[in-house]
Amino acid sequence: MRWGSLALLFASQTLFLWMFLSADPLEQLSDRYGSRADVVMHFSARWRHGMAGNSPLYLPGFFMTAAAVWMSARGHPRTIVHAGDVAVAAVAAFGAAAALAPWGAEAVVRAFHSQISAPVPSAIPGASLRSAMVGGYTLLTWATFVTCARTAVVRRTLSPLVIPAALTVGLVLVRPWTVDDFTKHWVMQVIDGDSVAWLSLLLAVGLAIALVRSEHPSTGARDSGR
Repeated sequence: MRWGSLALLFASQTLFLWMFLSADPLEQLSDRYGSRADVVMHFSARWRHGMAGNSPLYLPGFFMTAAAVWMSARGHPRTIVHAGDVAVAAVAAFGAAAALAPWGAEAVVRAFHSQISAPVPSAIPGASLRSAMVGGYTLLTWATFVTCARTAVVRRTLSPLVIPAALTVGLVLVRPWTVDDFTKHWVMQVIDGDSVAWLSLLLAVGLAIALVRSEHPSTGARDSGR
C-alpha cells in the first residue's frame, strides 16, 4: 500500500514540477520578443497550467497531486509519516522533472512560435534555479493546503487552514500576475462555453466532493455495511 502511495505521489509531483520547469525557458526568452514580451509571459503561464491547448484538462498537476496527497494522508494517520512520504517523493520528482524538462521546454517554445508563425530559436535555455524554487514553493503550498484541508474536514474545524493561508500570502507575493492571469482565463473560457474549461471545473467540484465524502461516508452507506 505504501509503495503504491509513493508511486502516485511521485508521478503527480513529477507532472506538477515538470510543467513549471518546462515553461520557464520561454519566459527567459521574453526579452527577445520586444512588444510581444507580455504575450510570451501569458502563454508560458497558461501552458504551465494546461491552458494553452497543451492538456485535455486545466491544472492537471494540481488535480493529480491533490488526490495523491489526500489519499496518502488517509493512509498514514501520523502526520510526520505522511509528510515524510510527500517529501521523499518530491525530491525524486524534482530529479525526474529536471531530466524531462528539456523536452518539455522545446515543446513549449515550438508551440508558441507556431502560434505567432515565427521560426524557433536555435538555442533554448535550460530551466532556471528560480523556476525550480518557485515550483517547489508552489508544490509545498498546494500539498500543505490539501493536507490541512483534509485535517479540517476530519476534525470539523477551520483552524488547520491557517498554515496554508500563510504560505499562500507568500505565493501571491512571488507569483501575483500568474495567479490572476490563469483564474481570469479559466472564468472567461467557462463563460465562452469552452469544453475543457467546463470539464476542468466539473472535475474540480467532483474531486473535492469525492475526497470529502471519503472521510465522512453517508449514514446509509455505513448502515448497509453492517
